[in-house]
Amino acid sequence: MNFLITHSKLTLLIQILFILGINYVEAQPLLTQTFKFKSGVYLSFEEFQKNQPAYSGDAIKAAYFLNPQTEEIKVEYIRLLATDTYLDLDSIWGISIKGIPYVRVNPRIAAKGMSTFAEIGVRGNICYYYYEDMEERDIPFSVYNPYTKRPYRTAKVRRIVPVVVEKMFRFETGEVTEFNYKNVLLWIQEEQELVQALKSLGPKEAEKGLFKSLLLYDDKHEVRLKE
Repeated sequence: MNFLITHSKLTLLIQILFILGINYVEAQPLLTQTFKFKSGVYLSFEEFQKNQPAYSGDAIKAAYFLNPQTEEIKVEYIRLLATDTYLDLDSIWGISIKGIPYVRVNPRIAAKGMSTFAEIGVRGNICYYYYEDMEERDIPFSVYNPYTKRPYRTAKVRRIVPVVVEKMFRFETGEVTEFNYKNVLLWIQEEQELVQALKSLGPKEAEKGLFKSLLLYDDKHEVRLKE
């Protein structure tokens, strides 16, 4: 009789723990494109994973400019209202404004005295962002014959040109890499149909389908915020 009572209680306890476990998992929200992050300052990637900013939006005052075309934010300062102290912008991982997260980046063209934050445009298992920058490249330069209008001499000239830097990172690990053909194939290798479709196009043609492939991958591989 004692065994039956003990076994019954044990069974009931297991059932309760199982139900609580399910509810706990369900309490962790899915990271989707429409998920709204808490407004504020995230000092670390771990805070971002948990949606727990170190300083909430109500605790700070900031001077910034949002460029809707580049989806970048230029921040001059962020001040803590309680202590009237200014945060070191270089120590910040990212910020969130009106539910939209932005990650701090370091472009060469950053305005003096300002920090740049790029919108995390794709939010999911694999997140994506981009920002404008400048880099040195060899640009072909031709000298033309004034009579024939044909080039008779061509050389490469080193020039600083505007570029768009594209990045992606895994939400579960924080690993960051360049968003390009090679890396996308590596990161979505579980989905062989997508991989084969991209490979059949080749590197140049596949560039047009990389972004869509990333979205399809995120749709199939859901991820939840951390505890």
